[in-house]
Amino acid sequence: MIIFLSVFFVFFTLRNYKRFLFSHVPANKNYCLLIAHPDDESMFFAPTLLNLKSKIHILCLSKGDTLFKWDYTRENELKSLCLDYNWDLTMYNLFDNEDWDIQVITNVLTYNCLINPFYILITFDQCGVSGHKNHKSCYEAAKKFSQEFPIETMYLKSQNIFQKYFCNYLLGEREFILGFKDYFSVMKMMTYHRSQLLWFRYLYLIFSSYTSYNSY
Repeated sequence: MIIFLSVFFVFFTLRNYKRFLFSHVPANKNYCLLIAHPDDESMFFAPTLLNLKSKIHILCLSKGDTLFKWDYTRENELKSLCLDYNWDLTMYNLFDNEDWDIQVITNVLTYNCLINPFYILITFDQCGVSGHKNHKSCYEAAKKFSQEFPIETMYLKSQNIFQKYFCNYLLGEREFILGFKDYFSVMKMMTYHRSQLLWFRYLYLIFSSYTSYNSY
């Protein structure tokens, strides 16, 4: 019981930190966020997006469609979010949960970098945070792209189950931390994705460290 209470004390102490952004992250630069699905930006990258005071371009590789289901709902949800937050958005239509061609994604990054240059690329790390194979494809493509172009890349660190839901003080080179008040801003971002707000997503939003903390 003592250990359990101690863990939650540390967890909620972190949630009450003031918004904090390490000085290692350049301001007033163009950033590109590469995600696999509509809602990835809110589920995993919200602390980063809410901290950056720069132009942000979101590249979403799918519209949430599968081979057996076509729907504009998730596409429209992400478009509404980006419109309200003044984030640029480009969406592609790779099918969710299928095997993605890494070269195709690399070409997408190359094309977008040429027509809308960005200073830093942000995406998942090799574990994909949740282990989703489409998240891992984002990492593989970003790694390949960064080897061909002199673009700095930030990979969101995946956490184990304990770090993800209870306590996370494993600081990286760059961290984005939100305070308690900012937590409601994350909740607001997720409300744009109403089609995805199932009961277990609410638990995720309450307990996941990714709603208050990003480490790269």
